[in-house]
Amino acid sequence: WSPDRRSAVIEETGNKKTLYNFQTKQRSSIPSQWERFSFNNTGSTLAFQHLGGTTDTQWLATADLNSGAIKLLTALGDRTYAVQPKWSPSNNTVAVATVPISGNTQQMIFIKPDGQYGTQTVIQGLYFNGQWSQDGKWLLYSTADPDQGLRPKLWIAIGEGTQAGTSQQLPFSTTSEQCSFDKNTRRLICSVP
Repeated sequence: WSPDRRSAVIEETGNKKTLYNFQTKQRSSIPSQWERFSFNNTGSTLAFQHLGGTTDTQWLATADLNSGAIKLLTALGDRTYAVQPKWSPSNNTVAVATVPISGNTQQMIFIKPDGQYGTQTVIQGLYFNGQWSQDGKWLLYSTADPDQGLRPKLWIAIGEGTQAGTSQQLPFSTTSEQCSFDKNTRRLICSVP
């Protein structure tokens, strides 16, 4: 869904993908190689992974939904699993990538809309998955702890400014998908297994 709830990418059987605008009732076919979608804050640009048949044709890319222009941002190679298209509400970050450092640590990298690397920070755990607060001030993410049977750990990181990426672990074990920010971004509501 786009943040304004006007458009969504609909995936149907047979790997058929459609961009549907609920306001104008327009539908546009999307190439089957496009995966893992994220809209910018106005819903006018779509970030995605272009997954071609070989590692040479796998890219993080954006599509301008008004002009149809496609921009290749950075090659993914064989690391498609490590890059998550996730537009920040401020539009300063189009995706978050993780790169292994050692057995239990990764480098988290914010990728800018021009494909350049932005803020980089070291995080604890494996299998990063995150979501932005509505105002973009926070990035809530979870990782799995290999020393505790891949039990999930929940973290909150500053999302913008000079301290971007600075993280603090939250005191309960759940994944970021099980949480939601309230509309004022002051509280976090989570389901804990």
